[in-house]
Amino acid sequence: MKKFKRDYKLPKVEFIKFQLDQTINHSQKLLNDTELTILAYVHCYGMDCKDRLFNDRILTNVNSIINYLSKLTIRGYIVKEVAFEAEHRGKKGYSDISLNPNLQMTEEDFIQVSIV
Repeated sequence: MKKFKRDYKLPKVEFIKFQLDQTINHSQKLLNDTELTILAYVHCYGMDCKDRLFNDRILTNVNSIINYLSKLTIRGYIVKEVAFEAEHRGKKGYSDISLNPNLQMTEEDFIQVSIV
């Protein structure tokens, strides 16, 4: 049995993306790299994630951003909080967006030990 210790020096979005990959894709690949990146942006930027995804050129079409967010919401990875005003007017607007609370991310450094 061998143990490996790795040190990662990652920006915040990449650190969250790494954790999401380890959490969601640990036994089989459920989400691709773009979907993981979008989830990381949702965690880091909340409602501003759409603008950041577009400005950082992760996705270059506004409709693609909407489609990815809808797909990830339907699959249960994203939770949208409906705005009170929109709820009463019959519109589908939302006031906040975040990761599903079951996906717990840490902002603190940690040590990963892999046993082979």
